[in-house]
Amino acid sequence: MGGLAAAGAGELPFQLDLIDQDGNISEFEAAGFAVAAAVIFVSFLFGGWVAGRMARYDGAINGVAVALWMLVLVVLFTALGVYFGDQYNALNYLDLPNWLTQIDMDERTSAGIIAAIVGVVLAFLGAALGGKLGEKYHERADAALVHSDRAAVVS
Repeated sequence: MGGLAAAGAGELPFQLDLIDQDGNISEFEAAGFAVAAAVIFVSFLFGGWVAGRMARYDGAINGVAVALWMLVLVVLFTALGVYFGDQYNALNYLDLPNWLTQIDMDERTSAGIIAAIVGVVLAFLGAALGGKLGEKYHERADAALVHSDRAAVVS
């Protein structure tokens, strides 16, 4: 949703500099990587926190399940895209930049592969930490209930 809002607000031309007219990918940007890593971590931290709050117990496991579902869905949609090919590529009909068709697949760099691995690791770490933080809510609520039950028995 935020990406659509940014594109609608005129931020799209900023991203058009990533690929030149010949289809060559620009240099790896450390600042862009750091921002993307922070966004991934915080997004999955909140997703894991919600899963931990909903689960009551085993917050870290439920948080990791959030990241695991993301990974499963990415693989599923990638496989569907490979199977069906370009005929269902909606970006071809929208007059928007379609970077995936412009990238020469032989130009995959080690930086891109490392960035993808780091992104997945950060997603799982953020989700697990968020799940543990969400679980703490129920620990405090249970402690308050036990404390209030003892007070009711004493009075």
